[in-house]
Amino acid sequence: MKPGRHRLLAVVLVAACLLTRPATAQEEELSKPQAKFLKAVAGDVEKMENYLAKDRYPQALKFHDAAVEKIAAVKDELIPPLLMESLQPELDKLAAARATLEAQQLQPAELPALKTGSGTVPDFARDIAPILNTRCGGCHVRNSRGQFSMATYMALMDSGQVEAGQPVNSRLVQVLDNGEMPPDAANRVPDEDIAKIREWIAAGAAFEGDANAGLAMLAGAEAAGAAGPAMTEVARPTGNETVSFSGDIAPILVENCRGCHVEAERPRGNLDLSTITTLLRGGDRGGTIAAGDGATSLLVKKLRGTADGQRMPQAAPPLPDEQIRLIETWISEGATFDGDDPGTPVGTLAALAEARGMDDAGLAARRRELAIASWQLVFPGEQPTIVEENDFQLVSGMPEPVRNRVRERLRAVTAALRETLETPDGQPLVHGKVTVFALGRQYDFGEFGRMVLGRESGSGSPASWQYDAVDAWVAVLVNGETEDDLLDALLAANLSSVQVASLTGGVPRWFADGMGRLIAERSLEKNETLRGWQTSAAATATQLSAPGKVRDVSTPESTAALASYWFLRQTLASSGNLRRVHDRMAEAPDFEAGFLTGFGATPAELLPDELPRGGQNRNR
Repeated sequence: MKPGRHRLLAVVLVAACLLTRPATAQEEELSKPQAKFLKAVAGDVEKMENYLAKDRYPQALKFHDAAVEKIAAVKDELIPPLLMESLQPELDKLAAARATLEAQQLQPAELPALKTGSGTVPDFARDIAPILNTRCGGCHVRNSRGQFSMATYMALMDSGQVEAGQPVNSRLVQVLDNGEMPPDAANRVPDEDIAKIREWIAAGAAFEGDANAGLAMLAGAEAAGAAGPAMTEVARPTGNETVSFSGDIAPILVENCRGCHVEAERPRGNLDLSTITTLLRGGDRGGTIAAGDGATSLLVKKLRGTADGQRMPQAAPPLPDEQIRLIETWISEGATFDGDDPGTPVGTLAALAEARGMDDAGLAARRRELAIASWQLVFPGEQPTIVEENDFQLVSGMPEPVRNRVRERLRAVTAALRETLETPDGQPLVHGKVTVFALGRQYDFGEFGRMVLGRESGSGSPASWQYDAVDAWVAVLVNGETEDDLLDALLAANLSSVQVASLTGGVPRWFADGMGRLIAERSLEKNETLRGWQTSAAATATQLSAPGKVRDVSTPESTAALASYWFLRQTLASSGNLRRVHDRMAEAPDFEAGFLTGFGATPAELLPDELPRGGQNRNR
């Protein structure tokens, strides 16, 4: 099964969360899916306004309706306040444009009403029943003053005091708002509790439990669907499983949970689904799966919408039944892990599963699809120009003269790299070739990092790269002022880093960056920019307290890259040694094995965490 991560409605994953709890003030920020959704809508609105300014009304209508379609996909969900605040200017522009388009005898799509909430639908048993029992219990739970009883959920709904979906019209909210009830002012319901009741009613005033259960009992009971204990051991497959975690489950998690629970700086509810280990550990509410019993696992219940709180993914279309069944079956079959390393990110597992068995042509075609989708994240609605070569596909929106210049520099650089690495004729430098994004403005380069990587480039350089088996790309900032010498150095170093990352499994960033710079240096011997990097690398390496700092995840990416380059440069003094290590890495099953056969030592032995007593960090 393939992720298909860039389908049209993927942009509406505005809060793909698997646990529900109110966000703290510190967490009050747009998630990556929310930002993508907002970016996509704003892009359509901008194009709409551009066409309106030119009196090109049919074209404006097209983008008006495209924006409305995206918004309509989440009309039945509660939109978090911060997202609604960010979206409101676009809604105002659409409303104004609608009047203009109607005046031209056109029929623009109607903008749907959106529901605003905290991002979490209050649960009746956990959140609402305790409020009503505490504030109204003496008169309307244990008694029926004024012939109004809320002894049970059924009694409350039959009373007519609650109009599902309409908090403003609900008598219960009205009397709480104006202070009419409770009659004792000292027992007045706090504003935050009234807000919970409002949100619950706005979301449909639902309750999945026993409608005739006593409200007092519900108020004291544990909320339904509580998580069980966390799992601490990763189970290996028995050979009888029908569902693969790497091939079936990981792609679902990557597609639907990225930004909130996958590759998230602060996973919502402390539920991190980035690896099998963290998935099994669970979050604030404990474990989310019960191995051997998929139907009762909280993860499955949240996806089906049968647990307390809101269905997940939140404010997004529900997962297809077949995907939920795959997750349920995987859990019922033991929640086993079929990868090599339990610490491998699910994104890497999904990419490896998709790429496995693809030939060069098939993988290149897939990368072209992903390139267009990534481009659309930065430039919604715009189609780039794509130039195909044996080793790369150049993706750009720049004028033809600049694009042709970049293509010629790429041809020269890849030819030099192929000679250094002795790449056979007819074989691409990287399996499936590399996508090269050429961006002409600093703003666009920054947006590319934010929208595609979810962060700014960690190197501080006007170029970046990424490799995950399925996708392989380099992004470079280039304009009329970029000298050929600098452009060649950037292309050579980043293309080489991608090539090294593709050699075997588990190649760490520091090694790919260091080897990439070294291969670039050996390929472009007269390049002045690369000579300048040598000086910077030497200074950076000598400032480290120990060589092993290049392997430390806390070391800044740019520092690790330069220091790694310098240490490898001292170790691999000749081109023959460089090719030997490169080839051994390509033949090895994983990075650790390739490093050992190539260098005759482990990374920790070659780059120790501590210097010998009395030693200094001198490069030999």
